[in-house]
Amino acid sequence: MDERNQVATDLLNLTTRLSDKVMELHLPNLFGGKVAKRYDPVNYARQPYQEYLNKFFPPGQERRPAGKKILFLGMNPGWGAAQTGVPFCESDSDCQLLSINCTEVGRPKEAKTDDTDDTDDNPFKNAIRTKCENRLWKLLLKLFDNDVKALFSSQLVFVHYYCPVMLLDSEDKYLAVKKLQGGGSATKAGRRKLESLCDEALREVVKLLCVTDIVAVGKYPAHAAQRSFHTATKTDNVKIHRISHPDNNKLLWNETVEKILRDAQLL
Repeated sequence: MDERNQVATDLLNLTTRLSDKVMELHLPNLFGGKVAKRYDPVNYARQPYQEYLNKFFPPGQERRPAGKKILFLGMNPGWGAAQTGVPFCESDSDCQLLSINCTEVGRPKEAKTDDTDDTDDNPFKNAIRTKCENRLWKLLLKLFDNDVKALFSSQLVFVHYYCPVMLLDSEDKYLAVKKLQGGGSATKAGRRKLESLCDEALREVVKLLCVTDIVAVGKYPAHAAQRSFHTATKTDNVKIHRISHPDNNKLLWNETVEKILRDAQLL
């Protein structure tokens, strides 16, 4: 197996291992009861996620040995990515922009089972999607002249989640990792455990991909990256930048983010 295939394999294994560890956390004793269930798209949406990795790290291409390597870091999957398996992809049409087939998505093992006569037992039927997260991919495509092959083959960017698992409360409402605060010692202990797992995995991803710059998509991923690398040495020094999340309804989000990236000489 060539090196680029191995990178995709290693990244898949690393992300799967983190996802499994998060799924193994004992919920009754963690998070003060805030988290009722978890969806792990790395496992039940493995086909589109693996295809996503293979787009960036296909067989037959040698890795660029030097130069900038930019990791766009999101917090954790929302309803869109939970249904497509691809970070920041809200729907099938978003995946089609990247030439990825996301129709083969299984069922989350912690999804509620409908025990009524209702045949619509879709675990995503109450999903609330922002319809804005895809702005990140549209912007990246624009910066590569809308050439998806050029984007994937550039070896310049990769999009990744700090935590690969979607968290839900007792009413099946999405819980952002950043919301796991307050609520006493149980919530704090659970968040520390979760962040410890994710911090370690982030450092492994950065090392594996030879990342030089992290672009945190939002405040929480920026804090997570700073915490993960606050003791970084000169040999693994990583620059951390921050952009706002694409679903914050800023009308000039694209223009603002593009200026930040260019001012930082990232693109």
